[in-house]
Amino acid sequence: MNVIKKLTVDLVRKGIPQTVELIQGDSAVAFCVTLLCDGSPWEIPQNAAVLLRYKNGNAGGEYDTLPDGKVAYGISGNTLTVYLAPAVCSMAGQTDFQVVIYAGDRQKSTFRIPLFVQGEVSGSEEPQSYTNLTQWLLQYGGGSDATPLLQGIRSELETLSDRVTALEDLPVYAGEMEDV
Repeated sequence: MNVIKKLTVDLVRKGIPQTVELIQGDSAVAFCVTLLCDGSPWEIPQNAAVLLRYKNGNAGGEYDTLPDGKVAYGISGNTLTVYLAPAVCSMAGQTDFQVVIYAGDRQKSTFRIPLFVQGEVSGSEEPQSYTNLTQWLLQYGGGSDATPLLQGIRSELETLSDRVTALEDLPVYAGEMEDV
């Protein structure tokens, strides 16, 4: 497992979100989160259970074990090592990530940790978002009925609008990050 980033997260003070950069399709990725509570180290209680939550677009989920059955986290004092499930890196774009720690009937959660999953580079096939305009016009623009052409244009514009909205929602980080 590769630890790619070390983060320090305060459970009380939100601060500027620290980000983690990932590559789509990676499955052996972990990062360490040092937990503070109002600026002081917060020891994770013994026998605590951890639930990891993620959301990318309309997809997301919760997990505490990996597909191979291993626990998806490690605890040492106030440091939590988080092992990412393959589903977390399955979609390019921003993924919101959150750690929830349960100790008895008490719950403590981190603020959102933004994960940025970059699309994998593959030259073996055309991206699905690529449109060859000439082929598209021949397929949808032929004949006297312009309805298919207009429907195709509308669909493309909605896709572009969704992409612009997703880009506008990305946080801007102006500070420095510590790489491992």
